[in-house]
Amino acid sequence: MKINWKVIGVITVSVAVIINFVVLCSLGYDIMKLRYTTEDINRQYVISNLLWQRQQNEILSETYEQIHGACVRVINLSAGTTGSGTIIKLDKDYYVISCGHMVKTPKDNFQVKTKEGVLVDVRFLTLNQAIELSLYKVISSPAKLQYVLISQETPKVGYEVVVIGYPSNFNNILTDGIISEITEDSYTLTNITACGSSGSGVFYRGKLIGVFNSIYELDFYKKLGCPKLGKATKLEVIKKFLLDYFAGEKK
Repeated sequence: MKINWKVIGVITVSVAVIINFVVLCSLGYDIMKLRYTTEDINRQYVISNLLWQRQQNEILSETYEQIHGACVRVINLSAGTTGSGTIIKLDKDYYVISCGHMVKTPKDNFQVKTKEGVLVDVRFLTLNQAIELSLYKVISSPAKLQYVLISQETPKVGYEVVVIGYPSNFNNILTDGIISEITEDSYTLTNITACGSSGSGVFYRGKLIGVFNSIYELDFYKKLGCPKLGKATKLEVIKKFLLDYFAGEKK
């Protein structure tokens, strides 16, 4: 029997064309399906991002409502200067913790003022300039005081934090940011701060983790008008500062 190679060639080519057509159709279907899926994913991403942002705003608002009453303006009556501070409660007594450079001399007289304008009498207790911390005891207050808890969670780089204080002539200002660096005794923060923010509490999930003490700005970035970074005394240093003071008082 003579083989007709022309017929076999035609059949082979025809089969190849059919196979390619089927593959292309299948591939085309998958591409359309993938395109739809990608658009759907993008849409879901946008919606999720908006919901996440809304949730973050609600968290910030709830955090502010929980703790802003404990954030006060610290007034050095002797030096005529002001800064910020935070009311904490240890045992049954109320204290205000602030930055070290609020104190010019140990004999300075102080007073704190709440957001509502209530003046609270305090007495200066102790100071450590090296770690930028000062402590005051509340002597009397005409109104019930709000206080915050000191965090038991060790903060990490990337944690979202808020700073609440009294920069310049502003009253009880909240700014959000992150911990961008942790050193031996401090945090570097991206929160917006200004003169008067010194002594402000730094909070994570509504609890005190730091005390703001200075604004850090490189000359190069200053010329570009870039936002400043801030420094805050870290949680572990604050705890040791308080433990050392009260241990000394018991002796």
